[in-house]
Amino acid sequence: MRLVLATRNEHKLREFRVLLEPHEVIPLPDDVTLPPETGETFEENARVKAEAARDATGMAAVADDSGIEAAALGGRPGRDG
Repeated sequence: MRLVLATRNEHKLREFRVLLEPHEVIPLPDDVTLPPETGETFEENARVKAEAARDATGMAAVADDSGIEAAALGGRPGRDG
């Protein structure tokens, strides 16, 4: 199965290719823009990215959100603004 990974980060691509073998994992196409990460959890942010990648490409998609948890935000993911 061919999967689009909702990132263009080469390090993450290498990691996911190993984890999802034997599936083919390709990077997010250059013309696809992901929405802002507005979720309250890493899971919510990853879901938004995967759904956006799926909708833009018509392919099965996977994503992750390995952001930073900030004590000042009650342990929630940090975000812009």
